[in-house]
Amino acid sequence: MATQTTRADWPWLLVVQGLSLLNDQFFKQLVLLRLVAVPLADGSLVRDAQGAALIAFAVPFLLLSNLAGTVADRYEKRTVLIAVKAAEVLIMLLGGLALAIPGWTGGVALLVALFAMAAQTVFLVPVKYGLLAELVAPRQLARANAGMQVLAYVAIMGGIALAGGLLTVWAAHPLWIGGCCVGLALLGLAAAWQIGPTESNQPFRSWRRENWAIPWQTWQSIRTDRLLADTLLVYAFFWWLAGTVQPAVNAIGKLQLRVSDLQTSGLLAASAGGVVLGCLLAGWWCRDELPARLLWRVAIAMALVQTAIGWPGGGLVEGGGYLGAAVGLAAVGLLSGLFVVPLHVQVQLRAPAAEKGRVMALQNWLNWVAVFLSGGSYAALRAAVEWWGAAPSSLFFLVGIISLASLFCFTPRGDRLIRRW
Repeated sequence: MATQTTRADWPWLLVVQGLSLLNDQFFKQLVLLRLVAVPLADGSLVRDAQGAALIAFAVPFLLLSNLAGTVADRYEKRTVLIAVKAAEVLIMLLGGLALAIPGWTGGVALLVALFAMAAQTVFLVPVKYGLLAELVAPRQLARANAGMQVLAYVAIMGGIALAGGLLTVWAAHPLWIGGCCVGLALLGLAAAWQIGPTESNQPFRSWRRENWAIPWQTWQSIRTDRLLADTLLVYAFFWWLAGTVQPAVNAIGKLQLRVSDLQTSGLLAASAGGVVLGCLLAGWWCRDELPARLLWRVAIAMALVQTAIGWPGGGLVEGGGYLGAAVGLAAVGLLSGLFVVPLHVQVQLRAPAAEKGRVMALQNWLNWVAVFLSGGSYAALRAAVEWWGAAPSSLFFLVGIISLASLFCFTPRGDRLIRRW
């Protein structure tokens, strides 16, 4: 139930948001860096098993998103929040122990812990945003949402950087790093306890089949609006690109440039910083109208920069080293932010009023399908690069070519996308 006055305990929700995302990205990056090269018992290396981590992270979002929304509506949100944060403490305890297990066995244990961490995150997302509407007055909700989003990006960059830094400093002490994961989870649990009781929105809501999946009516409404359907597909494709970038950057840093975990995470932080700046510019850029023709050119420019990063024999990475990689990734991040915000606005504007919530849920589900697919496609692209005998940065060249080809395949639909929305 929405409040008419902002409650004094709502800043604790910001603390929970920040600590949760910080810990999620911290642990995820720990797992990815560990799986860049996994040592086997015979001394050989399984090079780059990061694709498996992407799949393990995405599967819970595909299977449990709708169920998590039902739980958030049916039960008192503070109770669900505390239960989820308590589960995070146990999961991080197991994940911290898995960090100390060497070889492929430890890699599998980390994948299991990553899957469990993603599952608890699925239940956290609808609860925290539902709580925000119950703790903050409607007139201040926009500002509170903006604060949540800014904090989210700061926490994501902080978690990535923290993982690289601690792996560099405490490489011989994995249990200490695991202890940091548990400590962040405990701080989040303590913050959740500071939020006062709330009410359940639908305490007598029955359990039905649609609690587990997107209703058929929502799919039907999408089919009647081809522009909305096309926008959802393009947005999902962007998430596929985003899912491919993080492990690709880790491979460039660790296997090609051979820099430390901290410097490798710094490359990802440069990309994330570019995304933040791009999103801020997009908010100013689209304040009056959506310049869609320019938006399409941004997409083409993003694909061209990707090919420039990985151009075999003379790209930004092979020719410019670490600095060239950082500049290229920051540019890709900037263009990504400029591209994705107008797409998200388009979905919000085109979705039928009666189906807005379900369309946004469908968008989220399609995004995680794309992330799931990025795990397998990343592994396939890495295998192609190795067969080709090229450097890991050449994966960006292939991704750029795929992006350009996809944009031109969408040209008939793109004509509709770049008209006045």
